[in-house]
Parts: sequence; C-alpha cells; structure tokens
Amino acid sequence: MKKLLLVKTSSMGDLIHTFPALTDLSEHHPNEYEITWLVEESFADIAKMHPMTKEVIIFGSRRWKKNLFKRETWQEFGQFKKALRSEKWDLIIDCQGLFKSAMMTKIAAQKGTIPTYSYSKESIRDPFAARFYQHGFSVPKGLTAIERNRQLFGKIFDYTPAPLANFGIQHWDETSPLTPEEPFAALIHGTSAENKEWPEAKWIEIGNWLFEKGILSILFWGSEREKERAKRIANKVPNAIVMPKVSIQEAGLILSKATLIIAVDTGFAHLANTQDRPVIGLFLGSHADYAGVIPTQNNPHAVNLGGKGQNPEVSKVIEVIESFNILK
Repeated sequence: MKKLLLVKTSSMGDLIHTFPALTDLSEHHPNEYEITWLVEESFADIAKMHPMTKEVIIFGSRRWKKNLFKRETWQEFGQFKKALRSEKWDLIIDCQGLFKSAMMTKIAAQKGTIPTYSYSKESIRDPFAARFYQHGFSVPKGLTAIERNRQLFGKIFDYTPAPLANFGIQHWDETSPLTPEEPFAALIHGTSAENKEWPEAKWIEIGNWLFEKGILSILFWGSEREKERAKRIANKVPNAIVMPKVSIQEAGLILSKATLIIAVDTGFAHLANTQDRPVIGLFLGSHADYAGVIPTQNNPHAVNLGGKGQNPEVSKVIEVIESFNILK
C-alpha cells in the first residue's frame, strides 16, 4: 500500500471535517493507501477514530511554545523531525494550509524528493504557505470546510465526490454507564469563545419545552465556568442532568445514543454529526456556511441556525425539531 502523510494538526472540529475526504478516498481507491496523520498531541485520539488512519505522528507545538528554553523541548522536537524524515512517504497532503503546517510538510518532504499537495494560492488559508507545495489545487472558498477537503482530495486523486458526505466512522455500539435510559437531548452549551455562546435563558426555555415532550436534557462541561452555567440551566429544567467531566471518547459514546443534539459552534457538534444523530448547530459568532453541521448519506437531520452576529430564536429551534419528526 502507498504511504500517505496527512498534515492536519488541529483542532477537533477541523480534524473531523477531514474524515469524509478520507472516506471518499477509501471508496474510490480501496486498499491502496494507508494514512499516517500528523496531529497536535491533544487531538491524536480524534485522528485515530477514522479507520483509514494507521499511525499518528504527534506534533506538540502548543506545549513546546510554553517550554522553549527547556532541553527536553528541543529533544522532543528533534525526535519529531526524525519521525517525519524516517519514512519514505509516497505523497504528503497538507489540508491545514498554514505556514506552520507548510513547514512541517517541507521537513517531511525530505529536500523535495516526495511530492507535496495542498490548495493553490487563491484557495489556501495562508497564501504565503502555497509556495512550499509542489502541487496546488483550486477549490472554491465559499464551500463548507468538509466539502473543501473532499474537493481537494477529489482533485488530487482524480475522482468526483458523491453529493452527500459520509464521515466513515462506525456507529458505536458500546454504551457508557452515564447514558440515560430514557430519551434524551444533549445540550452542548460550552464553546471556545463567549461570542459563540447561546444565552442561558434560551437553553432553559428549550430544555423545558423538551421536558414537556418527554425528552430529558443532559449538559456537558469542560471548564469550571461551563460547569457553573450547566448547573444554573439544570436548576431551571426538570430532571436535567449535569454530566461529570468526561473524555472525548466517553462523550462520543453518550452522544451516539442521543435522540437529539443541540450545539453551539464546537467540535462536539461535529463529533455528534459523525454518529448520524439529529443535530442542530447554533451559530452566533461564526459563519454556519463554513463550519456548520451537515446532512450525510445516513442522516438528513442536520440543520444550522444563525450566523455571525446573530442569535437564533428558541421558536426557530422548536420548528426545526418538529420538522425532524423524531418526537413521539
């Protein structure tokens, strides 16, 4: 099998956005490529979720930056470069399209002896990075992140992706002991930026509406601030459950059994999307047409509401839920 090095280091959502492109490749060129994924260390488990991923090479840049003057940092970086150069890749694809990822691609290319691929100067996120690839392909910027990755792979490997994407992730049969036995909705309220947060009053309103429909609410959290917000919401929503702090893997197991997921712009929304569960993406500080959830080959129930500078109304969320026809 040919050895493909994939450079897509972060973040959680960005990695998941790449999954459908790998699924397309496996369908159009079955058993022809094995993937080694260059990934930021905190997201290595995400990269491993896709069955095309055989190995990962850990990129510790975030931690290295904090410890630049430590001997161990430079030893680790040396080992990292050695790992990139020790394998004779057949090709390298950089889906990140930034100067940092371009430099990692250049190291792995072993003085230009290995072909490198990414977006063209007109299509890439960082136009300066485009000069470091041997092959650049034009992909419209107006597409979703998922579709841009799919189109890039299609042009590199000469095929046309199917109209609807497939994340290619096996639906998890295992059940977490934290998974409620009755029908439940996951209210994913935590995100990386305050301007992406949906108001607490609206979470409470939708939680109460779901309770009236026989759906209990569960709330995840990743920081103390999010934990306190989850508690405040749960105090106003009957039978709502504040989950303990869980790993990404455990959260995935729980989300895979949800009747419904309502999520702000966060990687967990895309994790839920891989499991083909009904999902609503709420956008307030970013554009839904780039990083929103998507309908898939196995799930038509994925809708985005709002956008940059917007604040979706609860009535609109209810309208979408009813259109899914998932309530008894």
